[in-house]
Amino acid sequence: MTAEKKDRNPGFDVATAPLLVPTLLEASAGTGKTFSIKHLVLRFIVEAGIPINHLLVMTFTRAATAELKARIESHLTEALGVLSGTIAPADADALTVKQIGLWRGMGIDDRDAEDRIRESLALFDNAGIFTIHSFCQKVIEDNAFSSGGTINFDLTDSDDKFRSDAVRDFLRRSLDAMPEEADRRELVDGDNWDKKLQNLADYPESLVPRRWTDFDNLSPEIQKAVSTFMTDVPGRLLDMKKNARVKTFNDLLRELYDRLLPGADASEDVMRQAERLAKRVRSAYRGVLIDEFQDTDPIQYAIVEKLFLSVYDAKASPDVQAEREGRAIFFVGDPKQAIYRFRSADLNTYLRARKRIAEIGRTEALMTNFRSSPKLVAAFNAFWTTAPTGLPFLRAGLAYQTVHSSSSKTGLWMRDGDDWKEPLPLEIWTEAGGSLCANADDVRTSSMAALGLSIAKLIAAGLRGDAVIAAEAGETPIGGLDLSPRGGPASVRGVEARDIAVLVRTNSEALLVKDALAERGVRVRYQMKESVAQTEEASEMILLLRAFAAPGDMRAMNAARATRLVGDTLQTLQNDEKDEARRVELRRVLEEGLRRWPSSGPAPAVRRLMALCRTTERLLPCEDGERRLVNYAHLLELLHAAHRTVPTPVGLAEWLENQKTSGGSAEDQKVRLESDANLVTLQTIHSSKGLQYPIVYLPFAQKKLPGGSKSSVHLVPDDEGRLNLLLSHVASDADEREVSESIEEDVRLAYVAMTRAAKHLVVMLPQSMMSKKSPDSWGANTSKNAYFAALCGGTDKKTLTGVQARKRLESLRNTGTVAVRDFSLLAEAGKADGFQVSSETKPSDFDVEKARDVRGGWRTSSFTGISRMTEDECSGFPVWYGEAEKVPVAGDILAFPKGAQAGTCLHEMLELADFAGMAPDTEEARAARLELCSREVEKHLSFADDAARELAAEGAARMIYDILNAEIAPGLFLRDVPKRARSAELEFLIPIPKGLTAERLANELRELDPEKYDFGGLRPESLQGFLTGFIDLAFMHDGRFYVLDWKSNKISPEADGYEEKAMDEEMRRHLYRLQYLIYLVALRRFLRSRLGEHFHDDMIGGAIYVFLRGVRADATTPDHPQGIVFDPVSPAVIRRLDQLFAGEC
Repeated sequence: MTAEKKDRNPGFDVATAPLLVPTLLEASAGTGKTFSIKHLVLRFIVEAGIPINHLLVMTFTRAATAELKARIESHLTEALGVLSGTIAPADADALTVKQIGLWRGMGIDDRDAEDRIRESLALFDNAGIFTIHSFCQKVIEDNAFSSGGTINFDLTDSDDKFRSDAVRDFLRRSLDAMPEEADRRELVDGDNWDKKLQNLADYPESLVPRRWTDFDNLSPEIQKAVSTFMTDVPGRLLDMKKNARVKTFNDLLRELYDRLLPGADASEDVMRQAERLAKRVRSAYRGVLIDEFQDTDPIQYAIVEKLFLSVYDAKASPDVQAEREGRAIFFVGDPKQAIYRFRSADLNTYLRARKRIAEIGRTEALMTNFRSSPKLVAAFNAFWTTAPTGLPFLRAGLAYQTVHSSSSKTGLWMRDGDDWKEPLPLEIWTEAGGSLCANADDVRTSSMAALGLSIAKLIAAGLRGDAVIAAEAGETPIGGLDLSPRGGPASVRGVEARDIAVLVRTNSEALLVKDALAERGVRVRYQMKESVAQTEEASEMILLLRAFAAPGDMRAMNAARATRLVGDTLQTLQNDEKDEARRVELRRVLEEGLRRWPSSGPAPAVRRLMALCRTTERLLPCEDGERRLVNYAHLLELLHAAHRTVPTPVGLAEWLENQKTSGGSAEDQKVRLESDANLVTLQTIHSSKGLQYPIVYLPFAQKKLPGGSKSSVHLVPDDEGRLNLLLSHVASDADEREVSESIEEDVRLAYVAMTRAAKHLVVMLPQSMMSKKSPDSWGANTSKNAYFAALCGGTDKKTLTGVQARKRLESLRNTGTVAVRDFSLLAEAGKADGFQVSSETKPSDFDVEKARDVRGGWRTSSFTGISRMTEDECSGFPVWYGEAEKVPVAGDILAFPKGAQAGTCLHEMLELADFAGMAPDTEEARAARLELCSREVEKHLSFADDAARELAAEGAARMIYDILNAEIAPGLFLRDVPKRARSAELEFLIPIPKGLTAERLANELRELDPEKYDFGGLRPESLQGFLTGFIDLAFMHDGRFYVLDWKSNKISPEADGYEEKAMDEEMRRHLYRLQYLIYLVALRRFLRSRLGEHFHDDMIGGAIYVFLRGVRADATTPDHPQGIVFDPVSPAVIRRLDQLFAGEC
């Protein structure tokens, strides 16, 4: 046993652990890492007296950051509630109650603890909870002048274009200087200059030494060019990006590294500047907590070490060492889950950091698995401790520590005749006495047959109530079934499709699984590509962008017409008359989109095209239709964001093409799951990290361990674990150490995959025969896999053999926790049994010409569709009972034409209006308002003469002024809402659960507020399919989000006639209140999907309906809401309606 292992405390107690000692906390899968982090933050605040704005909490993805922030805030709120008496101790987490008791024992008064938590909650918007990149960005921006950093730059995920330009410039200059043709040809033949430049730019030589391995084999001219490339071109690339005011996330790291660690040859002034910067950052953050630390890389760790660990250096100056006082620093990670080498994460850096932290502080470990059932935890312990070498992860210093289980967790239970049993929780499907697969094709087809049958029968058993798991709070249990006397859960429910996850390595594997399950009637939700830019929909979007760029280009238009989004049929193309009419129609939409592109961007243009082409209506009933629609919407978001820096359709097409070909996996480009329905989850192992599922299947686990691949760029650790950058002119074989790193990561990936399971796990390890001459021997392509490598504890020819793997499997079987099942029997059953789960089969999306009645099965509804279900079919025209109607003053909005076309005209004016620029009462603003309104009036409306047209434009221009300057809600003026905080024509799509009727919808809302939300009688007609529509305006003001709808209804001949009673009658007549409640549900779902757990319901400020003809800047106020209906809808109403649409009530 190593000294390090002896020093490790196997039972880290998050309630009592010392806070002011540098600590590395290693948290195995499912051991409550996030819970420990949020509780440590609570203790930092109360015990160490470090307020939230002086704490730095860092992790490595935006999603993880948002989750941490939400959980920390919730935990602080709960602790405050217990201390203040608003939350009963019985309703709070037991650890929170225990912690308060410990504080009292330490002499911390309840009032002091409450004050400290309350202060931190008040400062929570300033909480230092960041990704590593956003932390670097903040430090650079906060210290731009003092540290010499750059300001006013745009962040981009990729610098591919700049890098390619720098390489082309280098090659051009070098070729021009080379007299010999042979040298020029050899230079051009150099391998992957772009990748070489990327690594040279990303890694500073002082941290990652670099060497050109075949330099001596090159001619003098090529050597000269290579030397220039290594020394000069990275700087040229940096200059290009500086001139364009662009940075990548890696640039942020590199810039901060260079500011903090300028190198030994830097001037004294630069060194002093670096020390001052480090001191300023340390003074800002007295507490530091870094999550997912196993994913660190050399640059990230160097920055953290300089900022926060250098104070513990024995050689540090007394002033620096004095900064240790009252400082807390925790690192949290699990080296067994280090699986991101392809993103530059480096386990060697983590292990060096662990050694350093052990020298100055302590290493701890969380030892209880709170995710998986006790029997499954026992199976994990058995699996990962079977290796006779004691090295299941193939590396010294990376051991598996046996973890404990939580007695509150239970497993999968199956009916066994008249009784119930808990099957062995870990199944390994491999050769166990049966025949071997003949070849790779046999392995693939047999695997899919066995997998499909197993999942289909498990779902069917769950539907019958023969396969059950514990029912959680809010779930409906099976009545009268209590398994607690047998050691199971007291309350159970049937297994459902949503309880099952199938985890794969690649997208091609995902497609095989999807098809196999579809044959069994099992639907899945899956992420086909890591990046939405690599989907078919992205290819279609590129074609559409090119068509928008050149509406008159017939080739571009025809390419767009061939997309699913446009969906033109062969019948249309073959009919000359229809074809011509369609081209004219499409060109009109394309030209209009191009005209409005500079101000509106791509999203409105493409959405109008989708509306014309009935894209949603056509694709929703088709197989994968929902998946495609989600991808379209996702791409539009990305394009709309990119539009700020790439303003033209041609530029955006090139930008999207670059995203597609670069193979990047930026977080905001990850394909989104299309549905929260009761479906089997299919995803890659990498994307499943951090998640858990009751039941997990791992097909393709037999995949052969990676070997070395040729490349001209290699990152190789030296004997001390420090990375070295090895470059070569032509591709060379991988170093043995590099190959070992890849193999070890494959084993860690297996660990991550297995530990996603909470109740039951199936690992599929089918074996193929070595050859026809050796039909009983395992082939290397299937036996040399990560799982057998972990069981055998090595990969050399003596350690990882079929014989050794069989021994280890037998050893596992003897533990009584693992079932080793013969794969050949399962495959034969899968091929012979055509069992299917009943489900509705969707047609192919290519089947667009077949007519069918869709009303009985699904419907894409709008609010109008629901409003037409009123029993009282009123005429829709308001009745005016006042004095004889007065003729409105010419040039007033009241004189503006009525009707649908006039309403469209006013809507477009407001969509295009520059709120801030057009709000002032100045000549310039008046001219801008009038110019916009004149253009839109000319476009949409016809008048008897020019004078009438000009008066209409003047009235509309005055209307814009009034609307922008009226106080439409307390403290809210639209002139104060910047463009970045609002979204016009926000499209939504809400699935409608089966059984929901318009009548029930009305009854539910009436119960919530009988005065405001009584919509009369709606017909008991079922709402099916999807509810879709566009919100005129969604915007944020003072941290709250609102929906706003423009209403051009003419309900009075005078502005003061737009009073509350008249508007309320109009709202009732047209069911506008129901309309905005639906809009708010859509907004809530949008915010939840973007903010995750950080979302809370009081972020939604309500709905505002603006009756355009009645608002006056000098008359409309919250106390006198002329022309305005504002409803700060209760969160309970929105939440209840959301649950109703989700089928949860």
